[in-house]
Amino acid sequence: MRFFRHARLYSVDALIGGYRFHPDAISTMDMERYNERCDKIIERELKFIRWAGAVKAFRRVSSSVKDIPKVRGIWQRLALKSLYQVAGPDWPPVVADQENKWVIREGFRRLRGPA
Repeated sequence: MRFFRHARLYSVDALIGGYRFHPDAISTMDMERYNERCDKIIERELKFIRWAGAVKAFRRVSSSVKDIPKVRGIWQRLALKSLYQVAGPDWPPVVADQENKWVIREGFRRLRGPA
């Protein structure tokens, strides 16, 4: 189920979960197969969004440059990381811990991107 289709999602600026490595995890046993499954899910979800063509083109470029070291680095800095800083109309408020009290911050997003 895709919860975001039924209700507005809120970001939480706090560690509320984690990932545990174990030998039976699909991502541990066969990363290529895991990534293929993720790509299939993304392709399926793109059928429901207005800008699917642009997203597909962006993904194709990202895939093309990943094996070219210098170009990949430039692409990551200029294109991928900058996406995390562009405010969109769909950015929800963020629930954050502020001095041991939960607060809602409007129009805020942590600027985290790929390392």
